[in-house]
Amino acid sequence: MNTRFTLQNYVCGLKNRKRQVLRYVVPVLFLFCAMLSACKKDTSIDTDEAVSVYKILQEDISNFSFMRAAVDRAGLADSLNGNVNITVFAPVNQAFIDAGYANVNAVKTADPLLLRSIVRNHIVNTKIDLNTTTDKQEISSAVNQKIVLGKINFTTADTSFAATFANGANVLKTDVKATNGNIQVVNRLLIPNSRTILATLQADPNYSFLISAVTRASQGSTNFVQLLSGTSDYTLFAPTNAAFTAVAGGVYNSVAKIAAADINTLTTILNYHIVAGKFFAHDLPANTVTITPGTTPTTIIITKVRATGPNSLAGTRASANGVTVKGFLANSVASNGIIHGITSVLSVPSNLNTLQTINANTNLKFLSAAIVKASTGTTNFTQLLSGTSLNTVYAPTDAAFIAAGYANEAAVSNELAATLTVILNNNIFKGRIYGSSLEITPIYTFTALSGAKATVTLSGGYKILGNGNTATANVNPADITTTNGVYNVIDQVLRP
Repeated sequence: MNTRFTLQNYVCGLKNRKRQVLRYVVPVLFLFCAMLSACKKDTSIDTDEAVSVYKILQEDISNFSFMRAAVDRAGLADSLNGNVNITVFAPVNQAFIDAGYANVNAVKTADPLLLRSIVRNHIVNTKIDLNTTTDKQEISSAVNQKIVLGKINFTTADTSFAATFANGANVLKTDVKATNGNIQVVNRLLIPNSRTILATLQADPNYSFLISAVTRASQGSTNFVQLLSGTSDYTLFAPTNAAFTAVAGGVYNSVAKIAAADINTLTTILNYHIVAGKFFAHDLPANTVTITPGTTPTTIIITKVRATGPNSLAGTRASANGVTVKGFLANSVASNGIIHGITSVLSVPSNLNTLQTINANTNLKFLSAAIVKASTGTTNFTQLLSGTSLNTVYAPTDAAFIAAGYANEAAVSNELAATLTVILNNNIFKGRIYGSSLEITPIYTFTALSGAKATVTLSGGYKILGNGNTATANVNPADITTTNGVYNVIDQVLRP
């Protein structure tokens, strides 16, 4: 009897067959981001129903050719082809590419001892049914490394869904049956690591600037060298070298400059990137996290996003102050915590609310006038944008209002409150939406307060298209964090 392996049937909502293996992702984390589904050409294959774990990896080349090559190179084919029940957390091909293996040949020529350690860290010497496991359950891999299983139910105003994780990696398909156990399909390599956070960073040349900052700042009030090499658990948002280089003015664009930088300034920066406790990306609280190592507690604003995309776009997408935590950089396990590599240095959020931030921008005077006048109608936007509820505003510039037919501020102030209410309700969205937490390829749909849909794309720059607009609006600047939301400046008024 033959069973077809296909994700497309799964994504398009067709009947699940007994052992379908995902080729594209059923995505996971989100707030205020609608799912976009696309049915792809069916590239499934046929295989015997009663086959081993190894046989599945061998036959499903569209998903597991890299993993099969790693197993062969590591000399573990017999182990996955035997009669003893096992569970294999099998990374899809893109997971190997994300980890630096450019193609199958790169896996076939890699250090076999290294691959053996990596592959064995994906093997558990017993059969595990993830559909019956509980959240926060710990299991041990064949190299005696912990694998933490997470099961989260997410609910928003629009929908609810469940997600499963293994050391922060998304489990794209659970409990694929084999004659000798189960396969759990994951989107990330589970790299074994017994080193501390500090030692892990020191071993990675992408974090040499961060190590310089840690070393320099440790001469001050907080010994970060000791903190990150100790036994207490921490979660580190770790800026890469490119992130330090991108800081305005080039003040941290070399190890030498960081080594000579002001100690107190570096201490403030590092304190803002370290959270007490161990948090995989999916475990990060949905709103704020208090930073504890520093003498003055502050917060990181966490948002979570769900979106549809193929395996190359798979992964937990959370953001810290608009900086994306995703892909292979995220969820790196150390002996004393978790490392989330990030591509920007986190900035401290403004202490102004959204209304105050808009009023302080001299290019948004027309919008300020619209908020005042519309607030005399059915919705008090002044209260909404200065209150505690979280909202994202796509803020049209004065030029955008002029293009929409308002010659000056007086024209806005003389407009009917009901008309301005319609405009504002189409430019305000519930929750914090960060463009930087989205991927470039998909098109995202958001629902404005009015109920109208707007689409967002990042290809060629951050753009948004209102339901009644014929051309996209450019978003710049974007992802400005306020105490009660996010605001983005746009060059058109979004229309219903």
